[in-house]
Amino acid sequence: MNALRYLNSVCISVAGVAILAITVLGAADVMSTALLGQPIAGVYESTQTLMVLVVFLSLGFLQTSNGNIAVDILTSRFSRKARAVQFAAAELLGFVFFALLAWQGWIFAVDSFNINEYSAGLVRFPLYPAKFALAIGAAMTAISCVARVLRLPQELDRRPEFEAHAD
Repeated sequence: MNALRYLNSVCISVAGVAILAITVLGAADVMSTALLGQPIAGVYESTQTLMVLVVFLSLGFLQTSNGNIAVDILTSRFSRKARAVQFAAAELLGFVFFALLAWQGWIFAVDSFNINEYSAGLVRFPLYPAKFALAIGAAMTAISCVARVLRLPQELDRRPEFEAHAD
């Protein structure tokens, strides 16, 4: 579990740096346009790639830390056991989805790298880093889903969502 926590921390740190880069690039582009009448070439393309890093490299951390938004209108009425079963089923379904996404994403990333794929635009920007980030982020999320299911027996008594519903 510590290795997973560490890897997810690395991924979320890279996502944070990507957010900072998007902010700096965007501000520089606005300033350049306002002061010089000329936008910075390649900001649009780099922002697109960095946004993929932000989204996908954050998912594993969010999954592990239970940071996703949950609407429990229906599940709050379930018994403790039914909530645990629903939780495990949702995590396992998430695992299947993200494992398939990681697998196919990796195939596309390797293909993109092998053909040296670049975006079309003012500045040619490589697409494979974003595709690798998608695959890595999806894989980390899939592993995090499995880890949450494996931790379920220990968390049944500690997590508020598994407490008995008071009528």
